[in-house]
Amino acid sequence: SKVQGHRTKMADENSTGADVVTFRLASHGDYEAVMRISEGVLGNRDYLPAFFHRYIDDPDVVVFLALVGEQVVGLKAAILTEGGTAFIVKAARVAPDWRGQGIDGKVS
Repeated sequence: SKVQGHRTKMADENSTGADVVTFRLASHGDYEAVMRISEGVLGNRDYLPAFFHRYIDDPDVVVFLALVGEQVVGLKAAILTEGGTAFIVKAARVAPDWRGQGIDGKVS
């Protein structure tokens, strides 16, 4: 079953609050924002455009988004296993301007 959605805030200890990262479950309406952060990933062979809606609809896949304000800056789609204590990543994305800043690790 799906994890219940809620917002969680994380800020680095040096953060001024301007770049607070929040997390929530993705929905079908997030497709365009996710495609924007995926531009250039895997060239023309990116599988996420074809699978995004399937992941959202799949009760065994959880799709989390990382946001700064209302801007989507990261995504992780995963299958929960071991009674919800472990996961297998199906897809992960970080917006180009946010790469190298630990967003992917925070979504985990």
